[in-house]
Amino acid sequence: MTSLAGFSLGSATQVSAAHDLSGKTLIRFITHGGYGLGNSQTVIARHAPRAQLRGGFSMQADQERQTMDRVNRWLGEMPALRALR
Repeated sequence: MTSLAGFSLGSATQVSAAHDLSGKTLIRFITHGGYGLGNSQTVIARHAPRAQLRGGFSMQADQERQTMDRVNRWLGEMPALRALR
């Protein structure tokens, strides 16, 4: 099972405490004010040690429309999600 993980890093502890992510594939997507993916890989790996972490999407989010267009394009490129259409 693949899960798209879109959340603030501060909530990583709550997400992993509430859900067993063992064996799940997590794909991070982050909009930010200029810091990129930051330490999200390390934070998520620490809180979900038995999950498989894959790549990620990072975009500085100054404008909502541009962000939505880019996120939708990125999601459309994912083979697992294309199969769901």
